[in-house]
Amino acid sequence: MAGIVHVVFLIDITGSMGPQIAGVKEMVHRFCSVDRPNVQLHIHTFTEMPDACYVTASPMELTQTQVADYVRDKLALNSPPDTGVTNASGGDGPENHAAGVASLTQKFTQEHNIVCFLITDAVPHYRDRGRSREAVKESEWLEQNGFPTDVFKVLNGVIEGLNVTFVPILYKNPDLTWFAQAAGLTDSLILFPTSTNSTLLANGLHALLEALQGRVNGETAIPPSTLEALSGFRVTAVGREDFVALNEDPPSLTAAPAGAPPSGYFSHIGPPPPYP
Repeated sequence: MAGIVHVVFLIDITGSMGPQIAGVKEMVHRFCSVDRPNVQLHIHTFTEMPDACYVTASPMELTQTQVADYVRDKLALNSPPDTGVTNASGGDGPENHAAGVASLTQKFTQEHNIVCFLITDAVPHYRDRGRSREAVKESEWLEQNGFPTDVFKVLNGVIEGLNVTFVPILYKNPDLTWFAQAAGLTDSLILFPTSTNSTLLANGLHALLEALQGRVNGETAIPPSTLEALSGFRVTAVGREDFVALNEDPPSLTAAPAGAPPSGYFSHIGPPPPYP
């Protein structure tokens, strides 16, 4: 990744993140508080209500100090920054990840080098989860902004259109299909926090960022030292030899549709852990 790397923390701020949001905020704040040459930081959020879909983004040219202040002052549960809304708590289980990911294209172009840490505890609005009012509102937002409404088509289009690496950071243990596609298509990892030590977590993300930056020098593998630095996470990789991307959201993710990944899909480094 030559030149500036744009690091985006794309954060689920719906109500179900209540037990985690303070720790997430501290982890992100600690990451943003360290001077990182050639890194531009961004804070994006997503949440929803039965009558609205919210995605927000910090201003493009904030300094690292300003981003740290943005995290401290504006990142809050159910409260998309700068909207005046304080009760956007989600409500239907799945969340508006697709809108959050799609909004990256409204800020960045193919010329930007992007690493996106996607932090959540829920699945996207999969087709087989039904058409809740929140799902309908996300579809409306996507249509109004020129995107498809299929969550896999959105993800695939963003990956095709941007120079982006997705690193899902998952609390709890949601269905992994969409997140595995995000990581698998961008040669990345899925992280499951197992520690509440925000410094340990932030340092691990920094080590991973350095490894991803190393790809510009032809380094293709994540080195063992990076995995050691990620000791605050359970690390899961998509087995590239088994990976088959889905072109669209199937009628049922549990019925193993044609093209679905085989068993052992996530076993390259280790399976996802149980979450209390």
